[in-house]
Amino acid sequence: GDDNIPLISGRALIQPMALAQLVQAAEITPTDHILDLASATGYSTLVLASLGAYVVGVEPDALLQAEASKNIAIYASGKAEILAGAPVEGCNAKAPFDVIMINGSVEVLPKNLLAQLAEGGRLVAVMRHSDPAHVTSSGDARVYRKIKGKVSWTSLFDANLPPAPSFGAPQGFVF
Repeated sequence: GDDNIPLISGRALIQPMALAQLVQAAEITPTDHILDLASATGYSTLVLASLGAYVVGVEPDALLQAEASKNIAIYASGKAEILAGAPVEGCNAKAPFDVIMINGSVEVLPKNLLAQLAEGGRLVAVMRHSDPAHVTSSGDARVYRKIKGKVSWTSLFDANLPPAPSFGAPQGFVF
């Protein structure tokens, strides 16, 4: 089936079809420097490394980060690395990035991530819309582009992905 694949720590790999659509929307070229946020086992990082020049993955869970690092060493040595950290912070030290990919859905897109995009860069994410009672959660996949320093976005398709770790809206925040 085309379901999210459950992992440790209540996390999940996003459905292969949704991942493929997000990767396609990023329009990756062989020279792209890519940031892969919440990379889990490193599967998405390996997919991105096969398309771009270099991928920096950021993963908060120590066990998943260790697993991802092992996978990178075997399948994409020299083309990627997985750092421990909060995906919501991105990786300022290695910015700017041509492509930023967020694995999972988010309620807010922090300005600091958009600041890590290179000119002409693309960020792909699924924005989650919860109803006030938080009964249902749906979202739409979007591609954000930075052109002349300004970021605009286009909606791509409906998607319902598990939440990306560390990206929840601030508690008590009211729209």
